[in-house]
Amino acid sequence: MTSLTALLLVPILAFLGYMISKWIKQDPTGLIKYDELSNAVSKNISWHLPFVIIGFLLSFLVNLVTYAIFSVMFILSLIVELFKWIYLKILIHIWEVIKKIFVMISDILVMIIKIIVRYLITIPLDILITVINSVPSTLKWEKYYRTFKILAIASIIATILTFIGHLTETPSIGAIGAPFILVIAITYIVGMVTFNSKESGIRAAKFALMLIALILSIGGLIFMTNQLDTITSWGGVFAGLLYAPSVLSISIATFLLLIMIFITNVGAVYVNTVGANLSFQDKLKGSILESWNRSYSFILQPLFSLVIGIIIFAIPYLILQNSSNLLKDEIVAPSVSSTGKSLNKDLSKIKIAGDIMTNTGISGPVFDSAIIKIGNKCELERKIEENKRYDAYLSSAIVKGISFGILPVLDADKIKAEIKSTTDQKKALENTKTSSLKAIDEEIKANTNSDELSKLKIKRTRTDKYMSAHIAGVEAKINYQNGNSMRYNLTYFLFLLGGGILSAVFITFMANIYAASVKPVFEMWSSSFIVDQVKEARSKNPLQPWVGLILIMLFFGAGLTNIASDALSKLQNIGATANDKPTDSSEKSVPLDSSAVNEPVIDAAIDSDGDGVLDDVDDCQNEIGTVANGGCPEEVEAFEENYEDGYREEYPEPEDETLYEGY
Repeated sequence: MTSLTALLLVPILAFLGYMISKWIKQDPTGLIKYDELSNAVSKNISWHLPFVIIGFLLSFLVNLVTYAIFSVMFILSLIVELFKWIYLKILIHIWEVIKKIFVMISDILVMIIKIIVRYLITIPLDILITVINSVPSTLKWEKYYRTFKILAIASIIATILTFIGHLTETPSIGAIGAPFILVIAITYIVGMVTFNSKESGIRAAKFALMLIALILSIGGLIFMTNQLDTITSWGGVFAGLLYAPSVLSISIATFLLLIMIFITNVGAVYVNTVGANLSFQDKLKGSILESWNRSYSFILQPLFSLVIGIIIFAIPYLILQNSSNLLKDEIVAPSVSSTGKSLNKDLSKIKIAGDIMTNTGISGPVFDSAIIKIGNKCELERKIEENKRYDAYLSSAIVKGISFGILPVLDADKIKAEIKSTTDQKKALENTKTSSLKAIDEEIKANTNSDELSKLKIKRTRTDKYMSAHIAGVEAKINYQNGNSMRYNLTYFLFLLGGGILSAVFITFMANIYAASVKPVFEMWSSSFIVDQVKEARSKNPLQPWVGLILIMLFFGAGLTNIASDALSKLQNIGATANDKPTDSSEKSVPLDSSAVNEPVIDAAIDSDGDGVLDDVDDCQNEIGTVANGGCPEEVEAFEENYEDGYREEYPEPEDETLYEGY
């Protein structure tokens, strides 16, 4: 069948080739022309007729094949020309467009990689090396002492502000004032160290002071506006700022922190160079612009300065911390503990008879001695209490002073609460004294026996003196507590001051490292690397970088969309699988007859109260019980009786209570 098809195809192709030949007026190469063949035969009479016929037949077959080949070659040439036209007119232009697209994408990707490398590797490394190189110059004693004096003064001022906030019960004074004082001091140090001039430091500090005053004024305005919110209708315009959600609050706090950081580095350099003779408004504008240009560098520079400072002075800090622990454990604690033991020993020596007021057999001198002992006992108890308090506070303050976390000995509210408690105790004693003397007076009036009257009078006198001694001891405690506020505050101030000076010792090293590296980091920036890369991309193609970014977003966005859709489809499949619960073939079918409808069906495997006893054997189906008690709760009377008996055995009630014991 295939051979027959080929035989039929050859004549068709030959005819097609003949038509093409006549159409383009071109004979195929190798074609045998019949007129030339006839002339050749006529010239050679010697050729026999059979050979001539065979020759003509063969020439016909040759021409047939020639025309078929001609038609095929012509068709192939047309196909080649078509592909050539498609390539030259269409594909080459498409390829140029694709090539431009990939070039734009590759240029943008290269630009992004350059920016990433620049901002994540090159700039951080340059700043880190600059900070490290500034370390040797900061270890000189002259530079250290020069900076330490400034920070010591700032620490004293911050201590005073914190102490004023403690006295006025307004901690925000220290919480706000102390950081601002530190910012002004560091700005002064940066200006002084960078330009090696006190005048430059003063100029930088003045700018920082004015900017902080502006910030506080804005904060005060917002605060006043919030206060007016309850008075006027327009006061609530900014009312939400003070009570803003955490995101806005964190944003405002972060913004203020960045402002304070940039004041100490960019501001200190700018006001001593370009903005030296400008007004405050122009200095502020210029500092904001320069801070924006160098924002990344001057976020890393303080961070690296802090890290390098911590690494360098970690060992001295640990040594100091261990020294503080040693001071606490070996000196302070034993000393305070020894004092406490001595006081407890003296207290244990004081013995006062419980029946001193009622026992008339006790002589007057012995009673008077007991009254003196009561005063001594009250004083010793007060001293022991104070000793315990100072023991706890000193142990904590010595350690926290190293970590900058010193707290007051006692808050003003707690001091007031203690005084009130002791005052109430005094009033209770006075009331008890009054009621006791009144009861004795009534006994005296009702008694006519002279011996009994004598004993009652002695009892009244001794009760009066005994109670008065206790009241005097409590009153002395109140007087002491009234003076505690000054003693506690002075102790707190001294520890706060010592902690501030100690913090200045450590901050001085870090401040010097920070100040010495500000100017080199400031001079690193000449222009924005991102802007330069964008300009370079535009010089190659005016449509860059936006077209490249859009193409990247389209490519990667499509990929992310596919990933998201795949994840969503998987979640939907998981949800569908979870919802398709298999039917339990073991469930019993309920016959749909009248009896089954009217009678409730009870499953033997149901446990209504969840106590582990099935309903078919649970005597108390709606109460949680135990298996041993048939599903019912255990009786609790016996437990309560046993508990009370055991409690009485372990904590028996005293047979005789000593009168006024514990005062």
